[in-house]
Amino acid sequence: MIRLGRGRALITAAVFAALYTGLTRPATALDEQLLAELRAAPRGFGLTMSLAETTEWDAVISLAEMQSATAVPAKARKLFRKALKEDRKKRTRKAIQLLLRAVSLAPGYFQAYGALAVGYLELGDLAEANRYAGLALLMNPDYLPGREIQAVIRLVEGRHREAAAILRDLAKRSPTRRTVHYFLAKALLRIGETDSAEEHLARADALRRRQSIPRLPARIPDWNPVDLHPPWRW
Repeated sequence: MIRLGRGRALITAAVFAALYTGLTRPATALDEQLLAELRAAPRGFGLTMSLAETTEWDAVISLAEMQSATAVPAKARKLFRKALKEDRKKRTRKAIQLLLRAVSLAPGYFQAYGALAVGYLELGDLAEANRYAGLALLMNPDYLPGREIQAVIRLVEGRHREAAAILRDLAKRSPTRRTVHYFLAKALLRIGETDSAEEHLARADALRRRQSIPRLPARIPDWNPVDLHPPWRW
C-alpha cells in the first residue's frame, strides 16, 4: 500500500479532480488566424513552451518556483529541459510525451503543466490547453507565467477583452516580461485600442533588445603599478 503525505495527497486529489472536470468541459472556438500569427511571431515572442518559465529578467518569481529546483526530482527536471529543446525543434508531440513523463514522476510540477498547456495550444487543442493551464494555477496561484498562458488561450478563443484584462494586470505585476507586452498588444489590436497596442508592442521590442544583450564579464578596476609597492619599501 502506498502512503502519501497529506500535502502530496491533496495535490494528487486536486489534479485528478481537475482532470475529470477538464474532460467534461465543452469545446470552444479556435481563432486559427491569430494562432498562426502567434506561432510565426518574431524571435523572442513566438508561442513556445518556454513561456512556462520565469526568466532572470522577470520582476516577479513565486516562492514555489524558487523551491521547485529542489522539490522536483532531478529526473523530472531533466525531462522538462528535454521537452523544451524538442519544442524549439518544432517536435511538439515528442515534447508533450516527455512532459507527461515528467508530471507522472512529479505530480506537483506546475511548470511542466504550464508547458503542456502551451504544447496543446500549439496543436490547436483548446480543451487540453485549458485543462493543463488550470492545473498549473491550481498548484501555484502565484505562478505568473501560468496566468500569461491562460490569457493567451483566452486570446485564441476569441475572448479578447478577458485576455487583455489578465495581461494588463500582469504587465503591472511583472513589467519586464516582454511576452506579456507582446500578447497584450495582440489583444488590444483585437478590441480596437490601436494606440495602446502600439505602445505595448514598442515596449516588448525594447525589452527584447535589452534582454538579448550578452552580459559582459566583470571589469577589472583601473590600477597603477605603483600600488604594488608600499611606501615603506621606497
